[in-house]
Amino acid sequence: MPPRDQVARVTKMLADEYGTASNINERESFDQAIELSAEILSNVKFIQEKKLIGKYFEEISQDTGK
Repeated sequence: MPPRDQVARVTKMLADEYGTASNINERESFDQAIELSAEILSNVKFIQEKKLIGKYFEEISQDTGK
């Protein structure tokens, strides 16, 4: 799943849970959504870092020493 799709999914989940928490005057639902989305969000950052490192190594492999 592309990182943008993951972020969109997490954003929707947070919005839904925030609405639930507001309706029942409990923060527990919102806190749970944050906990559930933490892994997804960390995966997005990992993927971005992996792409950046890949570009770096690609540049190094093409370096002509000039």
